[in-house]
Amino acid sequence: MNAGSADKPKSRFYFSNTLTPQDAFEENLEKCRKTVNDLTKDLSDKQAHDALSAAVSKGSQMHEEVCLGLLHIILTESNSAHNAFRDLNLVSRDSMVLIVNKLLQLISEKYIRLMDPVKTQIMWLTLKFVGSNIGGADAICHALLKQAAGGDLHATNIWLIESLLNLFMQNRSWLEKFPQLLSVVLYSYLRLIVDHTAGAYKSLRQKEVTFCVSILRERFLDCMPIGRDLVRLLQNVCKIPEIKSLWKDMLHKPQSLSSQFTGIGQLLSVRTSRKYLASRLTPDMENKIAFLTSKVKFGKQKWYLEWFQRQYLTSPESQSLRADLIRYICGVVHPSNEILSSDITQRWTLIGWLLSTCPNNVSAANAKLALFYDWLFYQVDTDNIMNIEPGILVMYHSLRNHFQLTATLLDFLCRSALEYFQQGQPSKDCVRNAFRIILSKKVVSSIMPIIDNQRMGQELKNLVRSTFPEFFQPVNGTSSGKIPDPPSGGKMDSESGIVSNLDGHSDSDPAEGMSDAKFSDTEDEADVQVNGEKGSVKLRDGKFRPIAVEKAGDEKDDDDDDDDDGDMVDFDELEKLDEDLREMVLKLHQDSNIGARCDTMESIVALVVSLNDFDDEMNSALATCLNNSMVEDYYQLCLPEKVTGRELQDSLEGPLYTLFAKLIHLPTHDIGRETIVKLLQEMKFREPKLGYHLLYYLMASEQDEENLSIYEEFIRTMKDFKSISASLLEDMKLCQTYDPRLFVFLAPPLYRKFSKDLVGHVEMLHLLVAIVDPLQLRELLHEVVLRDLVIFGEDNVYDVLKESLSWESYEQYNVWQLLCAEDPPVECFLNLLPLLKPSIHSEAISNILLLLKGTDLTPEIVSSLLCMDCPTSIKEKPKQLSTCLLRYWSFDYSKELAKIVCGHIEKNLSTCNRRRQLKGGNQNQPTMEQILVQLECFYELCQQQQNLDFFKQDIVKRSLEKVKQHCTNSVQQKFQLLFSVCEGQETKRRNNRMSKIIATQIAEAESSSESEEDEEPRKRPAKRKRKQSPDFDSDDSDE
Repeated sequence: MNAGSADKPKSRFYFSNTLTPQDAFEENLEKCRKTVNDLTKDLSDKQAHDALSAAVSKGSQMHEEVCLGLLHIILTESNSAHNAFRDLNLVSRDSMVLIVNKLLQLISEKYIRLMDPVKTQIMWLTLKFVGSNIGGADAICHALLKQAAGGDLHATNIWLIESLLNLFMQNRSWLEKFPQLLSVVLYSYLRLIVDHTAGAYKSLRQKEVTFCVSILRERFLDCMPIGRDLVRLLQNVCKIPEIKSLWKDMLHKPQSLSSQFTGIGQLLSVRTSRKYLASRLTPDMENKIAFLTSKVKFGKQKWYLEWFQRQYLTSPESQSLRADLIRYICGVVHPSNEILSSDITQRWTLIGWLLSTCPNNVSAANAKLALFYDWLFYQVDTDNIMNIEPGILVMYHSLRNHFQLTATLLDFLCRSALEYFQQGQPSKDCVRNAFRIILSKKVVSSIMPIIDNQRMGQELKNLVRSTFPEFFQPVNGTSSGKIPDPPSGGKMDSESGIVSNLDGHSDSDPAEGMSDAKFSDTEDEADVQVNGEKGSVKLRDGKFRPIAVEKAGDEKDDDDDDDDDGDMVDFDELEKLDEDLREMVLKLHQDSNIGARCDTMESIVALVVSLNDFDDEMNSALATCLNNSMVEDYYQLCLPEKVTGRELQDSLEGPLYTLFAKLIHLPTHDIGRETIVKLLQEMKFREPKLGYHLLYYLMASEQDEENLSIYEEFIRTMKDFKSISASLLEDMKLCQTYDPRLFVFLAPPLYRKFSKDLVGHVEMLHLLVAIVDPLQLRELLHEVVLRDLVIFGEDNVYDVLKESLSWESYEQYNVWQLLCAEDPPVECFLNLLPLLKPSIHSEAISNILLLLKGTDLTPEIVSSLLCMDCPTSIKEKPKQLSTCLLRYWSFDYSKELAKIVCGHIEKNLSTCNRRRQLKGGNQNQPTMEQILVQLECFYELCQQQQNLDFFKQDIVKRSLEKVKQHCTNSVQQKFQLLFSVCEGQETKRRNNRMSKIIATQIAEAESSSESEEDEEPRKRPAKRKRKQSPDFDSDDSDE
């Protein structure tokens, strides 16, 4: 380590390393802290206070240094924070304005870098500010609330959410003094409730529900300014009982909430202010979105979008964030005219990406609703056209390459327009108004390519025509169906409303597009301007820089598409190629005809194979240029709608598949094949998506799973090869992200071909169950039942199920469906039973209940059930899995069950005699305490059903009596209800003993009367002392 890094002070605020530069904010606070230390060194509290008071009276500079020094102490030393806050409260001359501003700066710009102790102290100081009614405390709470991210279940984020909730609940009267903050808090927590459905967050979710319902019932008038998005959020959580009751009152008794509330239609007519939509994105997310929509050129956004997804949208719970992002982009990000007419990435591009990468149907439906929500209640006089512009442009620009997305969005819009109502009428009238304003402002030249396209299915055509029949009426005696095709890419000028291409040529006469309409909002709060001139979102230089790509020239051919910019080719790499090869690569890059591109790739392959000087440097350069020329090919969805042999063959058209064909058809001993392999390996190293495209080609070309051995050969010779399973997982992860249907198509043959690597592979299974839809699941189940597919394997069931316990409910449902189809032995998952918690593992428990219900009763199953945990409170025990199954088996197999249970009791009694611990032993062998707890739950259930036949069996009574004799008084008291079973048995045994004694006495009396001699009566023999067995307690040990 050099001297510079050794002398660098360690940060007390941020997570940092030797490469992290010193933060100016922290450095300033440390200097001020040193000033305070110098002033108060070796002084008593009173003397220190006098010294600080004297110092701040010298001027504003010293006042600032003292206040900031005390702030540093509060944030870094929890033990001294109380005294420091007392001094700060006494010496501050500006009512804490300076401290509030510094805290706002720290929270808004640096919160994600702060260490946990500093975050804790910020929350502590905020509580002090609220308790002291210090001005600006509401702004600090608002800033902290923005850092409570949606879709994030990390411990630090959950802590922040719960801490703020406790603050607002404990200081409710203070919160109600700030109606704007109150409404933002309600909006935020209604949104966060959706993320906290798992059992681990049950208590937090209940607090959130109670808090939100309380605010809505008591302060509904303050909540009404939220507008229509309040209804959207309530709709997401309306199945919760408390909110369901509130929802009914809003529908049927609106006056009970507020005398000024007339019904839900009143809320739906109010467009939600951008301050609410922006409150659900952290400042860091806002900066990234602002950068993408102001700095990144169209066609270069994919790197940033992939990075954004890796940071914010990778986990299953984070998918709820997509709706927040879309609402933010539509309602908050309103670009300037300059950006709208430039080649900067437009809003519809980001929204299209968010929609096309949704991993499941739930998040996709929520994302579509977020996009079209303003359409469903659009009012021409109050709503903003910029809120609906992204929706029409996503459908318009997806027509050529992503028609399925357009069809899906149009179908959703039509169905929603019929399902939602505004002022008693279907929302299709509002959607019709939205289409009309879009046409009048010339956001697009025509909507007919969207609503009347030849590629649409007949069902969708009928739905659109029945929903919007007026758009299909003839105009001036001619049909309105003839509409020009949409441009490949276009930008909309926010004043003229004309869609124009990047070369500046308008698609319509400029005179037709002149309009006085303004697209900016009329709200008081500042717009989020993404051109860097004004607004609450600030772009910080050095934080999110664009990837530098050199351009070959200043202009491009007017015939090129927007997504085929010349700078997509790396011209430094192009110069390293042979002249003929360079010309072919440029031709491949510029040509748009698929057949011509395939022919060009054929020529490139032939030339490469013939070159004698094709070295590693040229190989690397060619791989880079080919990847850049085939960006669209990599992102293209591979699998056709109908998976037939002919359709699969037709889908294998493209330069990438031409290259794969050479790999397959060239003989293995051909030198040219080795060259092609090296080229493909270099291309895959630079563009990993090539891997799953290769898998698809190998399966679709000849539909022979043996072809997959070529993939194995190809992967094994790569320089970064680790293992087949790792390579497959890497490729299939990308496939799941970019082409989910293809993932499900490839999964069965991969499981069969690479069974040693994939069967029982937890991550591979997780990828599969996360995206499979019901139809695909049915097809997989058929293959598993027919034994054409094995996913788990008997040796891996326990490990896979253990890992799956933390997955989403839908994923666990799919896991158990596949497991049941595979029909593994029950013993494979018996070890899982002791791990299950009723409050958080309901999916596994429900499925195991059904599985075990249909199996034969065995000692191993009963043993595992008795090992399961039960609540410690006898009175509050719910019906457990073990209790339910024991009761079910007692109906038809009462004697067999009693024999098994009593056998376990006998084993424990013998174990107790050998001085073993009650709670130790084998994991699969229940302890005595576990047996008693389970039997007590079983007994309570039998009592409720008024059927105690199982416990009336002699074998059960005898076993319980033995347990009672060996246990301590505390155990007898704890299980008093259970031991009441053997009271009748004990009374019977006592009566039998007394009868024997009386009979013996009578026999002795008769014997003595017959005797002629008066002998001394014989003494009764002493009773043999019974050997005591050691007692046990539920808490005893080996002592």
